[in-house]
Amino acid sequence: MRFPIILRWERSRRHRTRSICLLAGIALTAAIVSISAYTLTARHAPATPILGRETIEVTSDPSGASIKLDGRTSGRTPARIRVTSGDHAVELALSGHATVTRQVSVATGRTSVVVAQLWQRSATVTALRPPLPGATIRDARFLADGTIALDVTLPHNMGTEAWRIDAGGRITRVSLMPLPTTVLALGPDATSVAYLKGRSDKGPAGKPTYRELWVTSGTSRGARLYSLPTDTDHGLVDLSWAPDGRSLLVIASRRVFDGSTSRLLLIPADEGEPREVASVPAEVVSGSYNWSPADTGVAFLARHGDTVSLCAVRLNGSAFRYLADVGRTTGEPVGYAPISWSRDGGRVLYSAPDKPNSDGSPSPHRLYSDDLSGRPSARVASGVGQSPVWREDGHILALARAEAGKPPVLRSVDPAGAVRDIGVLPIGSGSFSVRWDVEHAQAIVAVRAPSSFASGNTLWLTRWTNGASK
Repeated sequence: MRFPIILRWERSRRHRTRSICLLAGIALTAAIVSISAYTLTARHAPATPILGRETIEVTSDPSGASIKLDGRTSGRTPARIRVTSGDHAVELALSGHATVTRQVSVATGRTSVVVAQLWQRSATVTALRPPLPGATIRDARFLADGTIALDVTLPHNMGTEAWRIDAGGRITRVSLMPLPTTVLALGPDATSVAYLKGRSDKGPAGKPTYRELWVTSGTSRGARLYSLPTDTDHGLVDLSWAPDGRSLLVIASRRVFDGSTSRLLLIPADEGEPREVASVPAEVVSGSYNWSPADTGVAFLARHGDTVSLCAVRLNGSAFRYLADVGRTTGEPVGYAPISWSRDGGRVLYSAPDKPNSDGSPSPHRLYSDDLSGRPSARVASGVGQSPVWREDGHILALARAEAGKPPVLRSVDPAGAVRDIGVLPIGSGSFSVRWDVEHAQAIVAVRAPSSFASGNTLWLTRWTNGASK
């Protein structure tokens, strides 16, 4: 009985040993194959980005834009993306819209926020019309919230009114009664109205002049803020609110044998002491003002004879620059200064005609930058366009005519100098100037018919969004 048991035990042990050896060999072979495959795959596979504790929050208006972070696809807006600290490039793209690129610096342990307004390639263009029959729009400009302030002159010398157009296109009267003037301005708070009062026979011939500056809340005639000295030979002809509402720029002008001279007075809104910031031997073009951020400077157009010139001044008196002659006209010029200030107010970006063509045809407008130090202006890359403006991402926007007699196009110049046309504006082929509201992707374009210099401008509200931003 024991003998068969002993033989069966020894045979089973030998079989187990063989099985173990076989399994070990298979496992070793599989391990070698796996390691080799991993090595080859790792050698040719793209590097996996190292995620840090920092984040970038990206939103866009409209949402749904594709995101590229440092060239790598990273979802769609809105998104929260983990990154390492340091500098990153964020590119947003959406069908039918211009691409936006932002450079973002992310601090250790912090979250950086990117908010982008995506501009449509096809703009919505609407003619701005007076709110009353027989009335005319003397001036139109943007307030800080993207709404539009209108100065409306009534017919038959009935006075002037202030109106406001909100983001939805609704128009409302701000001044509850016509004011006895031809010159007023709605304040940045959309309730205060400044106007000139007290007719004067001094100042440029053919233009109404006044002696007093008044401010009202719209419910009454208001209070007098400033009056010209009795011994002056100037008359008040125009005014403009500083964007912060703390002061007003008032233009005092007087006649001379070959034209007029102008003084620029800065008057505090709290009844402080007026201060002259500049004097020019020319007529300041009404409504042409372009204020810098923080209200440290203002640019404007001035006219002597038929020459229209671009000027800029720092309000502390440290600099005045006669930048360029920008046009010639025998009537009222198209009146927005073709200039933009940098975000820190240290530089200006402007357009001016290139050297005149020998055949007398219009010369293309080039882009220039100036730090108001007195040094010559610098040409900005190869950019060609009019009425430029800096966008937050460092791109320059301008309008340009791709062909003579054709409607203008919206042109973009990136920080490296590359030029790209975004879309056509169907606003006619006459001379034009632009007042920008980049934050809300909109502009007011003033166009003059080329065959009628004596007629007024046609004002076009141009929006590259579905409406002003919320």
